[in-house]
Formats: sequence, structure tokens, C-alpha cells
Amino acid sequence: MMKFFCTILFLFVFEFAMGQIPGMPLIMNPIVRKLSLDVTTSSSTTANFVLKFASSHNIIECGVIYSYNNNATISNNQGKWVAATNFNGGIDLSNNITHSFVYAPYYAIPYFTVSNGTYYGSSIQFTPNWATVTINGKVWAAANLGATVIATASSTNSNMFGFYYQWGRGSDGHQLSSSTTTSTIATSSIPGNSNFIKNTSGVYFYDWMTQQDINLWQGLNGQNNPCPSGYRLPTIDECKSAVPTLQMPNNGYRRAQDGATVATNWGYLWTSDIRTNSQSGVSYWRADALDRPSGTLGINNANAFPIRCIQN
Repeated sequence: MMKFFCTILFLFVFEFAMGQIPGMPLIMNPIVRKLSLDVTTSSSTTANFVLKFASSHNIIECGVIYSYNNNATISNNQGKWVAATNFNGGIDLSNNITHSFVYAPYYAIPYFTVSNGTYYGSSIQFTPNWATVTINGKVWAAANLGATVIATASSTNSNMFGFYYQWGRGSDGHQLSSSTTTSTIATSSIPGNSNFIKNTSGVYFYDWMTQQDINLWQGLNGQNNPCPSGYRLPTIDECKSAVPTLQMPNNGYRRAQDGATVATNWGYLWTSDIRTNSQSGVSYWRADALDRPSGTLGINNANAFPIRCIQN
């Protein structure tokens, strides 16, 4: 396994806009003087958080939450470190977080709670568990995004399957096989919820949003790119060139009509390619069709397939 080390630091000093703390004028009541978070990872199971916080207000609780979903909260996450409670002034604390991280980028989010609610700082992405394999000069993730086990060909071990993403959506929680479903089609590329969006009637070409956006997932800077920094979705040609070295389990997919997970005898992966003969879908790669066109057919975006990231 490749040893991964990163240190990311952000520091900001701010005051809340008028109305966020009722009855407390902005100019007289700055709450946060300083908030910084440093995240360091050097193994597959441990991350180190260093939190610095300064306030002139009574703070009920502050700390860091972490999750593989970028919209995590103190009540919806994979883990939480409570750094300090009931204080007024400044803190400078650190903690080693031990967790069975999946093969996916995580988001660390600082938070603090005052009498009228909880507020969040900007998220930091970190990747503590990231095994790779090099094929024809390209660096691939050795596991599907969200898997707990490195992939092997044709395996039916569900720990290798990973998350199921609707094409173009980010890591907002919908990718979990246990996520709840909704029939409400999104009106933008960021739905603002963690529901798997069903499309049972065929409207909007079986997309999960009202207007297809072909610029999603394109390259490293593509909107909603769920891969870690420096990685992206592969193209069809890159998938074909990785045959037969790239190992793919028989992960199946999640069906657009009802959100059911469908078992198959093949492995499927989303690609970044847009279907060329219409705008009613995008392309995926099927492991059993190594050299046949059926391995790279287009499919409607509301279906959900796993992702295998590739380094740019």
C-alpha cells in the first residue's frame, strides 16, 4: 500500500453576518477570533487533527467531524472529535483519530456550538487509505471508491463493491447503498440532500436532474468530482487500455427506477465520457466485454455505478 502523507492548513478570522446571532450586532459581537485546522495522515488507519480556536464568546462545544460525505453534520458523520467544552478564550489541541477508513477521500470539518446552534468551518479533504496500481504508465486506484477491500477480478465480495454514484453527482450521501430514495428530481447539480433520486417516468431522459450537464466529472476540476485531489474519472479508452490488468469485482449497479441494487455477473464502472449519439445518457465500461462495443454503451444518468479513480 502506498504511504500517503499530506498536511493541509487553513486559517480564517471572521465575524458572523448580521442576523446569524439574533440580537447581537456584528460590530459589537465578533464570535470567532481564529479558527484553524491541520490534518495529517501517514497510515491507512490514523489521521491527526490539530485544532486552534479563539473566541470571546461562551463556547458550549467545539471540535472536528469527519466523513466521506461533504455535507456531514454533528449528527450525521463517520466520526467526531470533541476537542473542548464550556470555555471562553482560546484552545490549541490535537488528537490522533483511529478509524477503519474506506478507500475514498474524507472531509474534516471544524465546528463549534453556542447557545443558539452549531456552526461549521470549511472542510478539508484528506485521503488516509489509498492503494494504487500502475498500468501502462497510468496510476489507478486499486479499489473502487468507497470499498473496504482491494478489488480482485470477478469477486462477489460486497466489501469490494464500494459506493454507487449517479453520474455527475458528488459525495453527498446518495452514493451509499443504504441511502433513502426520492422521486423529486433535482433542479441543479447540487441537490442539497443525500437521497438517491429515482426517475420512474422517463422524464428528463431518466436523469436525476431536470437538465443534463455534460460538464460534470470532466477532468480534475470537473464539478462534483468525487475522487481525491489529483485523481479523476477515467475515459473509456483508458479503461480499455487497462485490460486485463485492472481488477474488477462483480459489483452490479443501482437501478434508476426504484433505487434497488441489482446483482450481475459483471463489474461496471462509470467513465467521464458523454454518450455521442444523444444527450440521454453517459458511458460506462463493463468488464466482461473486453473488446466488444457492448462494453462501452451509454446509459441513463439516474442509474448508479461504482467509480475507479485514475491519476491525471
